[in-house]
Amino acid sequence: MVDFDHLRPYIVRQLSDVYGFAIPADAGEVQRFVSEIRGRFSVDSFLHNCFDPTMTMLRNLKDRGIPLHTDRKLIILLSRPVVNLEDGDFYFQVGISSPGSISVKYKCLGKLNLTSMKQENLHRLLDVDLYAEMCREAGLRGSIFKRLVLSEESGYHFVPVSELHQLLKPPSLPRQVIRSI
Repeated sequence: MVDFDHLRPYIVRQLSDVYGFAIPADAGEVQRFVSEIRGRFSVDSFLHNCFDPTMTMLRNLKDRGIPLHTDRKLIILLSRPVVNLEDGDFYFQVGISSPGSISVKYKCLGKLNLTSMKQENLHRLLDVDLYAEMCREAGLRGSIFKRLVLSEESGYHFVPVSELHQLLKPPSLPRQVIRSI
């Protein structure tokens, strides 16, 4: 069993470093992230097989210019949002089941469907082809993407799809990423 209280300062320090702003020690995202993996790992196993690979992946994304947050709202979530999602809501989440991956999860007709990208495929995270693939899959189930779910200290923030190009298009991103939606 992972001793959360013992690990809390390390986890908070690492997350604050990778996201680029101070994440409170009692932040809901941190607590939900650890509670999702609690009981699955020993402390050493959690650090080496889950947390460290996740931090490495997030640093790699950040180094590639892929935004992890905007205005202190997390784009890449650590855990499933604790909010009633509507059909068409979607979010990016670090892989709990497969550390070192990102899952794109969305609600479609009462289900969450996901596409996972391993470390070597993370360049697809904001790729036009991946977005088109997600849209096709959602469309086959009668849904469309409506809002991206972001996590913030006070809860959740929803970004309409029409505003995604502003959120996901920093100048440093390569040409193949989403330009407009």
